[in-house]
Amino acid sequence: MRYKIINEAKFGEHELMAGKVLAVANEKGGVGKTTCSVQLALELAELGFKVCLVDNDPSGDATTALCGNKVPTVICQGNRPEATANTIKLYSKDSEFEPLEISKNLSLLGATDALSLLKGADMEPAYDFCDSLDMLREAYDFVLIDCPPSFGLLFTAAMLGCISGGVVVPVIPDDLSFKAAKKVKNRIDQMNDRMHLGLQIVGVLANKVVNNPMPQSVKHYLSKLKEEFGDIALDTHINQTVKISDAIALQEKVSNYAKKSSKPAKQITAVTKEILTKLES
Repeated sequence: MRYKIINEAKFGEHELMAGKVLAVANEKGGVGKTTCSVQLALELAELGFKVCLVDNDPSGDATTALCGNKVPTVICQGNRPEATANTIKLYSKDSEFEPLEISKNLSLLGATDALSLLKGADMEPAYDFCDSLDMLREAYDFVLIDCPPSFGLLFTAAMLGCISGGVVVPVIPDDLSFKAAKKVKNRIDQMNDRMHLGLQIVGVLANKVVNNPMPQSVKHYLSKLKEEFGDIALDTHINQTVKISDAIALQEKVSNYAKKSSKPAKQITAVTKEILTKLES
């Protein structure tokens, strides 16, 4: 059996929402993609959902955010047989995998630079990845994929694997970030046209928004977000604040580090609930 704990897995209390796969992606780095992935996973877990975060980026930033610098052997051994919690195992039908439990409702499949070995025109690993996600969907309410900031096999595999849920695209208020987000949308549209996937963008999220005070340029980009992306632009944005970066550095949920009543915590909760609402509609 490729997935060792599938028969022992139990759903969270929100069984009707089971089996959703969400990919967090942008073609540009530096937009807070990993921060969004990790905080969204932590927030969903606190809401009572069973969550598995799949670090699909060879940089392993999401893995570091949850494990710190002492990455467990089941991840850090790369593609060796004992590395059962390394994302690379999802790309081979001959490999067994078992997510690493981080907390009661949150598990992790972590990444190392071994993932960078996956490249080229052969799509078979991407199809194996999708089959692996189907196994995870039987055990988790949500599977979140933190994607690399580039198009290629890892990105394509994530897109093929998240048809049951969709894609969240973080952007920051500048031209380059918006341009990269439009590239992601265009790539998804192309995949839908050619492969009839029905893949959707759940939301485009404005992240790292300067708000003390908010500059006119930022107001311009927030308005432009609605103009360019329409209904898929999320109503909630996340401000730029050291509380979020500090929480990530300390492997904490923002609401635990900065209190639930803080603005950053409220924004992350609001974003999570907005995404849940879109998935239900």
